[in-house]
Amino acid sequence: MSEQHALIVINPKTESQTVVIHVDQGTLWCTPNGGAIRAEQGSLVRWQCAVPFTLSFQQLGGSHQPWRPIQSHPEAGDIQAVELKPRIPDGDQAPYYEYTVSVGNLTLDPIIIVDKN
Repeated sequence: MSEQHALIVINPKTESQTVVIHVDQGTLWCTPNGGAIRAEQGSLVRWQCAVPFTLSFQQLGGSHQPWRPIQSHPEAGDIQAVELKPRIPDGDQAPYYEYTVSVGNLTLDPIIIVDKN
């Protein structure tokens, strides 16, 4: 009997990543990878959506580096966005977070991992 494993490859070797938040017919989802992110220190992470949203973070591990909730801001056209550039002080362990995307009363909880160079 063969085993099957679900695997989402999250590539940290990029200078920027964009998570697109989708809302349609009462459903909230993110692409790519369901919103799961793995980012290297200093790389840009961007979330965007056609409607206002909020990101809140719960740190699950690594050195203590809490992030407060962040409200999206309008950009050109009909885009709302948030951008972060994670930084890890020397000697600290790389943190990882579960984050919550909220649009109105809809929520989704992907994960973000920050890799130290």
